[in-house]
Amino acid sequence: MDADWHRFCPANARSIAEAVDGAPPLLSGQALNRHAAAIDAPIIELSARRGAALVGFLRACRQLDAVAVVAVDNAVRRKTPSSAHNALLGVLAAGASARADRPIVVVARAPVPGSTAGGDVGDVGDVEVAASDALARDVSAGYGSVGIDVGVAADTELLDRVILLARELDLGIELEVFGNVDAALILAMVDDRGLPVSAIRGAGVHDDVGGAARVVTIADAAAVTAMDSGGLRVNIDDVIGRIVGKDDDVEVKSWLMTTRILRTLKAEGTATRLADAMASDTAS
Repeated sequence: MDADWHRFCPANARSIAEAVDGAPPLLSGQALNRHAAAIDAPIIELSARRGAALVGFLRACRQLDAVAVVAVDNAVRRKTPSSAHNALLGVLAAGASARADRPIVVVARAPVPGSTAGGDVGDVGDVEVAASDALARDVSAGYGSVGIDVGVAADTELLDRVILLARELDLGIELEVFGNVDAALILAMVDDRGLPVSAIRGAGVHDDVGGAARVVTIADAAAVTAMDSGGLRVNIDDVIGRIVGKDDDVEVKSWLMTTRILRTLKAEGTATRLADAMASDTAS
């Protein structure tokens, strides 16, 4: 793929992108979402939970010219102060092993409410401070998108900080809806505040997500059908998570399964379409 991809690497990720030889180009979730209409196909996502599966996933994306999203769980990033950085390095190493040269967006997932990964939390104020500190660590580590729990972001200064970061660094901001939160009300508030949301995870079928990508989860490979257009991200954790065996077997089976899913979704060639759209932006 054209080395010009690296021109679009988020500013906060440039140093880590250069730290791993052969690492795939990194992209911000916001940059990806801006060109959803031009891509005109779903983007697939896998969580970085087993290295062999991730290598197979990224190998399939390279061969079918597909953009990929890799999600890193909060619990993984909060084990130690350096875990967020090390987890991102692990994703890049998997990409190098797969010889992946198509762009990937690496997402720092929001913590599940009630989780104490990274330390105990007390009242609501403590949760807000913890979320703000975690956000700063993820941005510094180089993630191209960061997940925010809508329940924590609502009516706090955290939202203002997120808006500033999104605009200054062109980061992807992904809102995650947990439990029985009134997502419609919070999404409307976020829209009023001008937050450029790149994706929404967990929204209801009838919730208005505006221009954000809607993240959906596929529970079984048999449930995968051709899906409509851009602005949709398909998480395949449940499908790939069922693959068991030694690493070599897991890598090959993940590669084959991802290939099958990409073809069923008609999502081949998304990287080239994205490249053309970004080149057109630069030319104008």
